[in-house]
Amino acid sequence: MSWIKKNWFTALVCLAAALFMLTVVLVLAAPKQDKQSRGFVKCSEKLADDLSFCNNALWCSAKAVFAASKCDVGIIAYGISQWLADKQDYPWSNYMFEPELPENAFVDEKARTEYLAKYPNTKQEMIELYKQREEIENEQNLQKFNEEMLPK
Repeated sequence: MSWIKKNWFTALVCLAAALFMLTVVLVLAAPKQDKQSRGFVKCSEKLADDLSFCNNALWCSAKAVFAASKCDVGIIAYGISQWLADKQDYPWSNYMFEPELPENAFVDEKARTEYLAKYPNTKQEMIELYKQREEIENEQNLQKFNEEMLPK
């Protein structure tokens, strides 16, 4: 009992820090994109939207981060409550899952597949172009260096 009287504040701070770190680890380990916006995805999207409207204002940014953290804790608590009610197999099933990735609106997959079928050596060609670009840059740098070394 005397240990609790002496160290109650330290124990509370350590418990809060441990819970915060656990939340950070869970958010980092969870999927970042999902077609159905499951798990922490909604909280992350809302945080990004809120921060974009803050225009680097400190108080606004702090409020947005706090709201996102509160949302993340709510997702974790919801998972635990669903698990206790036998509505899901594990407490983390609602935020640790195999994500359905959204389709990229900027890439036409059909055209991409046709192009790769027509030109199967595209990767090798890109590697060759990269090497050629490096050679040209090295030649230009050498030429520039030699011109700078000439007396004026």
